[in-house]
Amino acid sequence: MTWKAIQNELLLINCYKQHNYYTNTNAHTLWLHFDGNNSRALFKNLIAEKGQKIKCPATTAERFREIIQAIKLNESEAALSKGIYALLCDLSAPNTDNYKRSNAIDTVKKYIADNFDKGIKVEDMARAVNMSTSYFARLFKEATTFSPYEYLLNIRLEKAKELLLKTDYTVYEIAYKTGFNSDANFVYFFIRETGITPLKFRNMQF
Repeated sequence: MTWKAIQNELLLINCYKQHNYYTNTNAHTLWLHFDGNNSRALFKNLIAEKGQKIKCPATTAERFREIIQAIKLNESEAALSKGIYALLCDLSAPNTDNYKRSNAIDTVKKYIADNFDKGIKVEDMARAVNMSTSYFARLFKEATTFSPYEYLLNIRLEKAKELLLKTDYTVYEIAYKTGFNSDANFVYFFIRETGITPLKFRNMQF
């Protein structure tokens, strides 16, 4: 397994397993090898909650320097443990950036659910969470594996299936009730995604 860290990222490495590290460029690296009664449990908890690679909080570098300084001054084991514990607490804290991004994605999903029948665009979705269109589109795909427009089309398709099975609306009516700009586009997309026409889908036994 190979991990790549960039500036302001921290890698958690199990010191009980053989490993090596290197850089292809000039770099300044801070590292800390710690062990103790609860070390393995703390390590496992951090991996489970944050993963192997963590974006460092603003306090991380300073915490490292404080620990290194304590070692140089030959301070007590209690002082060192306190510094390491403070560092681990900082790393364990919730990632506010991830929280904000998750909230933004949830907001857009609700926006799409409420407006899928309208002529909404990716620009409208980005505006709903005060983001640039390009940044929002990248963030949304990272979070959902779908582009915003693909996600919108999938929502429209699922709603169309529901209307086909539960109502007597015509294909033309369903096309416009689910946000497609023509029944021809709706039928084309439906066949492409399901392999059958909307009417054949309606007549199938479920």
